[in-house]
Amino acid sequence: MAEVTHLERDEAPAAELSTRHTQQMIYAISHDLLGATRHVKSYGKLLESRLGDGIDAEARSYLARIDEAADTLRIKLEALTTLSRVNTRGEPPSPQSLESITEAAIAETRGIATAAWATVGAEVSGWVIADRAQLTALLVELITNSVKFCERPASIVIRSEMSGDRRIVSVTDSGPGFKSPAPNVAFELFRRFHRADHPGVGAGLTVVRAILDRHGSSATIESSSGKGTTVRFELTPAQGTAGVDA
Repeated sequence: MAEVTHLERDEAPAAELSTRHTQQMIYAISHDLLGATRHVKSYGKLLESRLGDGIDAEARSYLARIDEAADTLRIKLEALTTLSRVNTRGEPPSPQSLESITEAAIAETRGIATAAWATVGAEVSGWVIADRAQLTALLVELITNSVKFCERPASIVIRSEMSGDRRIVSVTDSGPGFKSPAPNVAFELFRRFHRADHPGVGAGLTVVRAILDRHGSSATIESSSGKGTTVRFELTPAQGTAGVDA
């Protein structure tokens, strides 16, 4: 048994190193392909400009498809780049004010929320162990996702509460909701449940899951058609400058 335990301890750093190398490789490849994608889009525009009025409707539609495909590929590659950097570019988790992080996320999304006639409220408190930048990015992603799919006017509320020795955070919206074939399938990369006319490629919730994985946590989604969506996740409480988390 001692030998097995020793082997597992040796394998853990090796697995972490392998994962880090894989993520670095994904970042490098995605970064290079982003450059190639920009060239495809640019040369398509140059070709359309060069041909001018001499291009027929069919050829113009082909160029439009190339342009659209390049945009979709760019968004997906940017998502892969973001995913690959969650573990390689993050800061060590430390005690953070959940209220301060939530305020920062709401401030960052105020522009898109106002444009969509959406209100974003918060009922949070306490301190948690977290990478401040990543937890802010997580909340920004969830707020943005809610704004994107909600009918106007939209209502989004971020709440927190203690449950045992964990702090539960939830983001609830008044959107149309969706039907998922299985629990948490929505967190799979490039998985979409909304109409094709909605923007996005289905990568945002995968980034959310990756950030929570790094924090030793996970998320659940409660959603049904016409009844909105709630995303819940848990964090480790911490003692902040204001005293012990409660």
